[in-house]
Formats: sequence, C-alpha cells, structure tokens
Amino acid sequence: MSTRYVSANASVVAWVALIGWSIAPAQGPVRPLKLRGPLVEWLEFQPASLSECLLDTVTSYSPPFWRAPYRWCSRLSDSRKDQMQVDADSVVVQVDALWQVLPDQSQEEFARAEQTLASRLGPPQQRCRSVVVTSGRAAPQPRRECCELWAAWFSADTLQATLALSFTHDVMYFGHAGSWIITRELRLGPTFRGTCGP
Repeated sequence: MSTRYVSANASVVAWVALIGWSIAPAQGPVRPLKLRGPLVEWLEFQPASLSECLLDTVTSYSPPFWRAPYRWCSRLSDSRKDQMQVDADSVVVQVDALWQVLPDQSQEEFARAEQTLASRLGPPQQRCRSVVVTSGRAAPQPRRECCELWAAWFSADTLQATLALSFTHDVMYFGHAGSWIITRELRLGPTFRGTCGP
C-alpha cells in the first residue's frame, strides 16, 4: 500500500469523523424539560420544551423575584384552559387554571375546588361572595363585575392562591359568551393581597 493512499484514506476518515461530530449533537436525544419549585405539584400538564411557550414581555417585577426572561406555557381544551409561567431557571412561578361549569352546578364545583385547595393549604384567609356594582344611577339591575364567590390563601413562604367563581360575557375563553367559570391562580411570590366586598 502506498504512502499516498494511506494519507488520502486517513484524510477521508478525519473528515467523516468531523462531520459526524458536528451533526451528532443535533441528532441526539432531547433532554426532558425539568421544571422546579413547589408549584410543580400543581401542574396539570408539562410542555416537552420551553420552545413551545411564549416569551413574556415582563422583564422584572416589583418587588423583584426570580429571574427573567419569563415564559407562558398553556393548554386549551373545549371547556378548560391551563397555563403556567416559568422563569429563566425553569422555576414555575405561577400556575393558572380556568374552566367552565354548568350554572346549576357552579356552587358545588366551587366548593369542591375550594376543598382541594384547603386540604393542602389550610382554610382561606379571605372569603367573600357576590361582589356587584351598578352600571349607572339609572341602571334597572346591578351588573356583576367581579365574582359570585372568591377565596384567597396567603402563606409565609410567599405562596398565594386565589379561587373565583364568576359569570363572564367574554368570548375569548371558550368561543362563546355567557359562561360560568372557575378561575384558580397559584403564585410563588410576591403576593398581591386583594379585598372584596360583602
């Protein structure tokens, strides 16, 4: 075998190895997304990758917590929407769920959702019902602006949870107006303590 042939063969092998090395990382197995934080146990779904999530326009919070950039990951069905906010370190900082309920089952569904939260977070620190305002002095009927039922939990480790039963005319949720919905929000600091009327 000639020296020239061996040299040419070695060059081909080197080029094949180089090409294989440059392609291999893109063809290797995708590492599963590892989400972190106490809110992970509340997730109803997990995206395969943060590339499936939308980049949040928020760059910081006041008071500051966690680390930007933040991403929103969501899943929508015919009668339910689940979403989460994740920070740059894959810490889940917010978990929201919104689902439609039948009018004659709304109170029962709210009580069931409240019991689920209370079994893990204790009794709510705030609770109220029927927040209404009138739409004007001449309005013949009060118009519900906030919610029929509302409850909130605040813990020392900055975990906040809110649960609300409300009637919405907004078609953005499930494509039609006039729906009773339950909204559950869990947030990992800072807390935003709200109040409601009698």
